[in-house]
Amino acid sequence: MSKILIVEDDLSIQALLHDFIQEAGYSVVLTVWKPLRSIPNRALI
Repeated sequence: MSKILIVEDDLSIQALLHDFIQEAGYSVVLTVWKPLRSIPNRALI
C-alpha cells in the first residue's frame, strides 16, 4: 500500500485534504505537527 505524507499546519486545509483523500478511497491518519524551538548553546538543566 502506498503512503502519502502531507505536512500542513493550517487546520482548514488539513480538513479539506483529509476529506478529499478519504473520498478518493485512501485511509487517512492525522497527527499533530509543531516545529521545535531553537535550543540555546548551553546545557539544559
